Amino acid sequence: MFENRVDIISVDFTDKCNLCCRHCFNYSGTRKVDSSLLSDSEILSFMDDICELDISSCCVCGGEPMLRKDLIYSAVNIVKNNSSSTMNMVSNGLLIGKKEAKSLKDSKIDNVQISLDGFEEAHNWLRMNNNAFQYAVDAIDNLICAGCEVGVACTPNKKNLADIPQLIEFLHDKGIRDFRMQPIMRMGRAKDIQDFYPTNQDYVHLVELLEKYRRIYKNMIVEWGDPTEHLGALSKGKWLKSISINSYGDIMISPYIPISFGNIRKHSLQEYLDEGLADVVKNDVLKNIFSLATDALTLDVSSKINLPELYGGNIYSIDLFESDINYKLTELAERLN
Repeated sequence: MFENRVDIISVDFTDKCNLCCRHCFNYSGTRKVDSSLLSDSEILSFMDDICELDISSCCVCGGEPMLRKDLIYSAVNIVKNNSSSTMNMVSNGLLIGKKEAKSLKDSKIDNVQISLDGFEEAHNWLRMNNNAFQYAVDAIDNLICAGCEVGVACTPNKKNLADIPQLIEFLHDKGIRDFRMQPIMRMGRAKDIQDFYPTNQDYVHLVELLEKYRRIYKNMIVEWGDPTEHLGALSKGKWLKSISINSYGDIMISPYIPISFGNIRKHSLQEYLDEGLADVVKNDVLKNIFSLATDALTLDVSSKINLPELYGGNIYSIDLFESDINYKLTELAERLN
């Protein structure tokens, strides 16, 4: 058995969003949200579990998590006061005024990542909101003023490629010390903007550009990050000790593959680990599925294996306690063939 632990957890606090971004891989803002979202008490109870697990990092995600801002303050506070885990959050910034920034700081959050995809024209186009850029910049300023650590994430596309050098300089001058670019996840609504995908040559140029700014700004982390890198490791049967919990409590070892292995409403995450959650990556059927989606170009595997589109239907459930696992895996194998 692999080492029976998890080290990094991301938790979707909500599916709801106050934007409807063109590149959203999980349809936030337009997807019908089920009434069975994890309740405040269920999420806070899971935060207690996180304290017991002694993980290194937990990320609050969404949707737009600040739609449940009071819950975030309480959740972060629980983890920070009862464990050594870091607590981070990703946000579009629309709901982070001065008061909210102070509350996040008071909760002891370690880092808030704001999405900023170029300057006004490019960012507002991608986010489909004429005020999105100003809100994001205001959120950055409010967070910095409150004393929070702030990172910025940017998704390259044909609309913003020319902005990138000036954007990095703009953020450096504001005091941002962590700038991350990552590719468009070609799922969800992002499938509708193929004309705006960067070319391979564009990506080569971006890598060179980021390397240039790493040399110029030695006090700033300037990096290229590909959230799909874990899929290559999973396809080789490597347990990465990372877990995603969606807003309905489903336990997933990749947020991009529509397969869950339990639900925190039924058993604790530690119980699933004790039941062999870490061992599922050794299964040849699952390794084959992970191998179908090893980069941003091939990410949407639903049509290849006849599964519901991720976030567009029901997740395929293999509950380690309740399912006939052999039957489920055999059925998946048949879908692959």
